[in-house]
Amino acid sequence: MAANPKPQPAEDAREQALRALQTSLDTRQ
Repeated sequence: MAANPKPQPAEDAREQALRALQTSLDTRQ
């Protein structure tokens, strides 16, 4: 997903949050 010349901080933060949530759910299970 390197189509954007410069990744937006908001998108990056959202992706990080989603990843953290996924990891949390995975760990809980």
